Amino acid sequence: MISQALCISLWAISASAFWPGLSNEAHGAQIPVLSPSAESVSATAELPFVDLGYTKHRAISNPNPDLYKFQSIRYAAPPTGDLRFRAPQPPVDNPTGEVEDGRGRKECLQAMIKWADNFPPEPCDDCECCEEDDNYGGCHKPCDSGERGKAPPKQLFGGFEPAFNLTNPNLYSEDCLFLDVWAPKAAFDGEQRKPVLVWIYGGAYVFGGKSLYFPGGLMDRAMVNDRGGMIFVAMNYRMGALGFAAGRDIEDRDINAGLLDQQKALQWVQDHIDKFGGDPNQVTVVGLSAGGGSVLHHLTAYGGQKGALFQRAISLSGGWQPVTDQTTAESTFREFMTKYNGVSTLADLRDLRKVSEAQMMQANFQQIQSAPPASFLYNPTAWGDFAPESPAKLLNNGEFLHDVQLILSHVFNEGGQFAKSFKEQGTTVPGFLDLAFPNVTKDEKEWILETYHTGYNDAEDIARIIGDVTFRCHVTYTSDAKSDHVWRQRWNTVQSRAHGGDLLYLFYQPLVPVASVRAARILQDYVATFVISGNPTTTITNPSGFQQPAPYHQYSVDGKVQFFDSGILRFPNVWRGDAELEDLCRVWQQISCT
Repeated sequence: MISQALCISLWAISASAFWPGLSNEAHGAQIPVLSPSAESVSATAELPFVDLGYTKHRAISNPNPDLYKFQSIRYAAPPTGDLRFRAPQPPVDNPTGEVEDGRGRKECLQAMIKWADNFPPEPCDDCECCEEDDNYGGCHKPCDSGERGKAPPKQLFGGFEPAFNLTNPNLYSEDCLFLDVWAPKAAFDGEQRKPVLVWIYGGAYVFGGKSLYFPGGLMDRAMVNDRGGMIFVAMNYRMGALGFAAGRDIEDRDINAGLLDQQKALQWVQDHIDKFGGDPNQVTVVGLSAGGGSVLHHLTAYGGQKGALFQRAISLSGGWQPVTDQTTAESTFREFMTKYNGVSTLADLRDLRKVSEAQMMQANFQQIQSAPPASFLYNPTAWGDFAPESPAKLLNNGEFLHDVQLILSHVFNEGGQFAKSFKEQGTTVPGFLDLAFPNVTKDEKEWILETYHTGYNDAEDIARIIGDVTFRCHVTYTSDAKSDHVWRQRWNTVQSRAHGGDLLYLFYQPLVPVASVRAARILQDYVATFVISGNPTTTITNPSGFQQPAPYHQYSVDGKVQFFDSGILRFPNVWRGDAELEDLCRVWQQISCT
């Protein structure tokens, strides 16, 4: 059994990859503004509105003449008062009857942690383009001539540093269950219904928001070569204590409220996306890090016994390690109640549901900010109706949605960023194992040491352990469980080899600096064509002297993985899967949070 220190959130810290792209709607970010602010524009009579039954919602103006943005549509009732720590409920009717446009609505309560300040290192600022250090994501040498571009800006967890107050009540609220819909204008012209891509952001299940990402570049790739376009949806969901508290006095049906919020948004898509010109029978869900882990939780939700709310799924560096030790999960929530809120008992949540939003915001922030290294405290728990077991166990048992088509991806160095905090403290591999794996057997511990402990660099060894058990093996577990329609990727290019680096490629647009525009366009092609047809392909050609991209083979057919590696002549290439990793992951599946 993996301990809370590792099992609780060594993943999914990439939501910050677009902090400067946050819309002014919620965060007041200054540069670059990728998503237009509702406050900076006014809705006009020329913009369409959609009647959802419980409310009418109008699009807002935005600089892209080919897209409509419907901002901050309510998809569930405010989870406040008696609905705090409960599963989301249907939205109530708009009492005014006026057409809404989503202005002034906020993101969910969230927090960051102090130990995050320890990494990653500064990228270079004196070279056109730089390649990340193999260990911790920093720049150490010029990149290949075929991959030249701009040096990435200063980043946090594969992205940009947040520069705003996470406890500002003008930006964050418990009343946050909103979603955005981006639709091509052609979707309102009576043409064929468009496929839908639903984005779930990452952020270690403690921070992030729907407004972090501007999908314009990705949506553009869905319209080239007569592809027809797609609709993009992004939702907020509860995080931290509000979204992932677990305890015996929380009803089973209410545990993992953050995942239930996501499910509610997916159900909303089924019920309403046709009003925006979308096809509810062509829905793809995609997420990176905590978002990718969420995708895999939806794949295994209810042990695969309920109907699917999506037909395709993309999990990028999907991170999960549910706390199978329910005592640990309850202890974390008890600390939240007693130490930070002064509520003395778990027997009755009524007092906690009466605590003010301001106090809840501070309590959530303070507890998570004080988390020990490599821990975010809150994450999905294997408890309750939605997640009766960990995804690893459910996948191994065949208890998942078998008909969903999948793209699975990880980067080369998933664990380096997390291991740096242990390097700063001088933690040895044996010391790390005592912290992260206190309940493993003697034989299991000896296997880990023999497999990973080289004796040369403890931080690198710890990085390999974290990367395998928390991210890379999840790709293996899932692809091995599926018998068909699975595609796999591994990223090891300039700027993408550290955890979260591929997010910059997924949401590439001219305002976002990336080391390889070609790699970004190929990834966007794969995603767009997968959403539209279920068959990931690209029309991007390689520059002179490089071979054309290899066809994207199904892993489930021939065991081949699409490799995005710097310097190879055939980019991306297709190689056989990593046999060593496959063998390691089979052992980890028996040891880890299963």
